[in-house]
Amino acid sequence: AAFAIFATLRSHALSRRLGAFWNDVLAAEETGMSPAYHTPAAFAGAAMLLRTVAETGWPALRTGGPSQLSGFPMSAKSLEGRDVATATRVLVSDDALSGLAALGIATLAGHADRDTVRLVYAPVLGAGQANAPEGLSLSDQLVLSRLSQLMQDVMPEILQAEAPAEVKAEILARMFTDIAAQMKQPPRFAVAPASDGEGRPMLDISVELPAGLSVREKLDFKVPC
Repeated sequence: AAFAIFATLRSHALSRRLGAFWNDVLAAEETGMSPAYHTPAAFAGAAMLLRTVAETGWPALRTGGPSQLSGFPMSAKSLEGRDVATATRVLVSDDALSGLAALGIATLAGHADRDTVRLVYAPVLGAGQANAPEGLSLSDQLVLSRLSQLMQDVMPEILQAEAPAEVKAEILARMFTDIAAQMKQPPRFAVAPASDGEGRPMLDISVELPAGLSVREKLDFKVPC
């Protein structure tokens, strides 16, 4: 029954914009006076996200080394017949990390005898091809949402103005350049006049995103003008 509920959630369109985190992080070791306390995995994910915002100006969940957090207490676990210490509730194998990512679950990976945790995959929760570890990631969604916000701040007024497509393209390109100049890691915008198959005026917009934030580093699309 629980899995059926989970599958229903994953099939909902909005789940493509959600992240689910698992494998809590040890925050306080067990003592004679109190049990161990674990911080929810989502809190660690939020810390990774906020650090990236501070460093780059973009909301993103980077994976691998850039996602790593350190300085946590550790507890003993058994791994292949030997005792090791780790900062996460569970030591998860590489195969399990990949399998959980395919289910839309971002799992924190601990390290044997190290006080660090990291993300290997940051998948969206939604079911389908987008959940594959190499597919659309939660970081993609976060970066695209920020990009959409930046563009919506300037585009509607320009697109609705009474002016030729060439003039609108020039104005938008200049405004995008001004926005990018204020960012720590700016995207690169290119805007050009175009038309659709029926000859109606359009604008071709190309955006190159900063490297390392998203699987999708370049976007191309048309908007009517």
